[in-house]
This record gives sequence, C-alpha cells and structure tokens, in this order.
Amino acid sequence: MTRKTPIAFVAALALLYGAILGCASRPAPLFSPVEAPHPFANGWWYARYRIAWPDGMPPLWYIDLFIAHKVIGPIVGRYDKKLLLWRFHRRAARDKGGHQFSFIFYCSAQTAKRIFIELSSNPLIRQLKQSGFLEAVNYDDTSELKRPCIEDTSDPHWSQATRRSWPYFIMGVSRMWLESIREIAGEYLGKSEPSSDLLELLMGYERIEERLKELWKAEGGHALLHHLNALFGYVPVRIRKVDLFMRF
Repeated sequence: MTRKTPIAFVAALALLYGAILGCASRPAPLFSPVEAPHPFANGWWYARYRIAWPDGMPPLWYIDLFIAHKVIGPIVGRYDKKLLLWRFHRRAARDKGGHQFSFIFYCSAQTAKRIFIELSSNPLIRQLKQSGFLEAVNYDDTSELKRPCIEDTSDPHWSQATRRSWPYFIMGVSRMWLESIREIAGEYLGKSEPSSDLLELLMGYERIEERLKELWKAEGGHALLHHLNALFGYVPVRIRKVDLFMRF
C-alpha cells in the first residue's frame, strides 16, 4: 500500500476487518444445514402484528393462522432460497405486548426490505386493519442491522450451544405448523372459490384452529415431544416453574 492510498480507505478496511473477526471468532456449528452467513450482510428481521383482544374475551388465535397461511405462507414460498432461517412466534398476555403474532426471519437487508414492501401492501392486512382485527403492524427498519448473528434472537439465558442451534429447530416446527394449517385448510375449505367476505374467511380459520388444537392434544405428545426426547436419549427434562422431571 503506497503513501498515496487515502487514509479513509485504510480506515474503512480496518473497520471491515474488525467486524469480520467479531463474529468469525465464534465456531460455526458442524450440524448446520447451511453455513452461517457473514453477519455484515445478513440478520434477523421482525414483522409484528398486534391483534385486537377485547376485554373479557379469549384471544382470537385463528387470526394468527389466517395471517400465517394467507399472508406469510406465499412470502415463504417465493423467498425460500433467500430465507436462511425463519419462524413464527405467538403470544397473548394482558400486558403491553397483548396478543401479537410475529414472523421472524434471517436474510439480507435487501431481501428483508422487499419482503416488508410486499407485506405492507398486502390487501388482506389492510382489510384486517380496517375491520379492527389488527391494532398495529410493525416492520423492522432495514437500514440498520441490529441482530447479525444466528443466536441473536434466542433466549440469552440458554447456553451458547442451545442459542445457536435452536433457530434450526424452531424453523422446522414452524414449517410443520404452517403445513398442518395448509392440510386442514384443504380439507375444510376445499378447492372452492375463496370468499371475498373477510368475516366468512375468518370463520373458516376458526374451525381450522380448533382442528389444529385437537391434533396437538391427540398427537403432539408422540409425534413431537416423544421423538424430541428420544433424540436426547430419553433424559428427563425439568418442567418450567415446577420441580418435576418428565420423559415423553
């Protein structure tokens, strides 16, 4: 490098080198189906939907299914090769967060920006907002990369091994949940022309939600919990907030 090399250029190279070392120093998981991308180019992004929850009423869980199937499902299909990791998150509590459904995904900022543009212009989301089912919609700002590493959205209380491997597990579970909704929707809604009436559409997803709950109660213990426990050698697991150990 000659004396004529601009100082600004040298400084930029130094910053880039430091950023690469920051995350590259963490060993890549050997079991990963894909190599963890460079954190400078990829990160975690959130699309959050706050769903109306009237006082004295149970959460409208079927709204989550409707958004997952009709809005997020097509996005996952179109961007499958660009979404390195993705998952759903559902929660409902009488607190500041309320009832919220989230689509969380790991990709480049450029891809995230395109996804958010598509989501923000989706007519079904507009209908849900206009009808009062959605109180708020929030998409991350793609101009700033706040969560560059694989473990950045995992529970900080977990071990590093769990934090870095869990996103792969929950992506599989989320895909299974979405595919189950698709299967049940095909059974219940058939191939008939979808109704243009939002309330009629949502009533169909209320039925799908009830069917999904039945399947979880009847089959979740063996199909999911038992086989997960088997992978870990049937070691008993501590149940949260209860001093009790169980095998599945």
